[in-house]
Formats: sequence, structure tokens, C-alpha cells
Amino acid sequence: MVGMANDASAAADDIDKMSQKIGISSEGYQEWSYIMGQNGMDIDKLQTGMKTLVNQMDKVKGGNEEAAETFAQLGVEVLNADGTMRSQEEVMNDTIRALAEMGDSAERAKLSTELFGKAGTEMAPLLNQGGQAIDDLKKRAHDLGLVMSQEAIDAGVKYNDLKDDLQK
Repeated sequence: MVGMANDASAAADDIDKMSQKIGISSEGYQEWSYIMGQNGMDIDKLQTGMKTLVNQMDKVKGGNEEAAETFAQLGVEVLNADGTMRSQEEVMNDTIRALAEMGDSAERAKLSTELFGKAGTEMAPLLNQGGQAIDDLKKRAHDLGLVMSQEAIDAGVKYNDLKDDLQK
């Protein structure tokens, strides 16, 4: 039982830390971890892809026409109506879905690389499946019980921190 608690708390702690590093919610991290895993990609590679995406988002906010055009081609809004930037997670979700819905695979490859760097290339198997496959995999992650609640993640983080304190 102690071993199970330790494993669960370590997993929760990892989810918490990695979701913060990538800049998405813990629920989103778990969903995307499953989706990416089902398509041969490690979620950790998304961290560098998110850096590229955020840089492109910042360029849009700064008035860069080329970056704005790239998102416009996909129909993805980077800014809210009041001029503030949308969340990284919202833009990422919309961008991946829009890429998955593109018919032209060459243009999709170009745009995914521009927006996610090398991670965009790694996403090819996922993007080739289309947007419905993404929705289906998100639902399946929940149906299989692979997505822990925020309350469970927070409890796991506290337990892991307390365990670490006691060991030290």
C-alpha cells in the first residue's frame, strides 16, 4: 500500500511540475500525454514545441505580420478581443486541432514546424488522424481513468513533498 501511495504521489508530482513547465493545465497535460503516447510521441517533447508556439504568439502580440498570418491561415486567434493574449493551452489546442483538420499535408507540415518547431514534425502521426481522433482519444483517457483530478494531483504533491521532508 505504501509503495502504491509513493508511486501515485510521484506521478501526481510529475504531472504537476511538467504541466507547469509546458504551460498547460494538469488535466490538459494528462490528456495530451495519452494522446501523444498513442501516436508515438513523448509529451516531454512538447515542452520545446510550446516554447516555439509561445514565441510565435509573442510575435503576434508585438505586431509581427508573418506570425499573425501563420495563425490566420489556421483560423486561430492569439489575442482576445481586448488585446490580451489567450492562454497557451487554448492556443495550443486550437492550433493542433486546426492543423489536424488541414487537407494539404505539405502545408500542414510547414505550418506545424513553424509553430511547434521539431515537435511539429513529431506530431505528424497525430495530425494525420484528424480532429475527431483527438477528441476520441481525450475522451478515452478519461474513460480509462487516466486523468487524475486537480484535487488528487494537489494531494499527491503534498504527500510527495512531505515524504521528501521526512527523508531529509
